[in-house]
Amino acid sequence: YSLRVTIRHFEADSTAGGAPVVRVVLDATVARRSDRGIVATWTAEGRETADAERMRAVVAAFDAANAAALRGIAARAVEVIIADVKTQ
Repeated sequence: YSLRVTIRHFEADSTAGGAPVVRVVLDATVARRSDRGIVATWTAEGRETADAERMRAVVAAFDAANAAALRGIAARAVEVIIADVKTQ
């Protein structure tokens, strides 16, 4: 199996005032290596509000939002691969 992850959004929005809200959106695709067939495609997202309008706080928010999105991808990837193996 192969996993392809594409970054759709990786941004901090401070237009509402106050601390920025970080949004990370990742598109994921799992495919079989044997026949290159697509097993599943989905989107994972993480959001985190920075503790302050400081670079360190925004970077920490990016780290947390990205980690949340990646956890979602990892969990879903395991599910779809197990389901696909059972149908083979």
